[in-house]
Amino acid sequence: MGRRCIQHRRLYVIKFVREMISARDILGDLEIFLYKGIDFLL
Repeated sequence: MGRRCIQHRRLYVIKFVREMISARDILGDLEIFLYKGIDFLL
């Protein structure tokens, strides 16, 4: 039972890390978009 709990926790951590990575990708895209917008305005 304890082992199963550890596996469940591991899956939760992997899911959390994937969400963090996807969030970072979205922020990166926004950053690129902002830089392109600034270049366009200047």
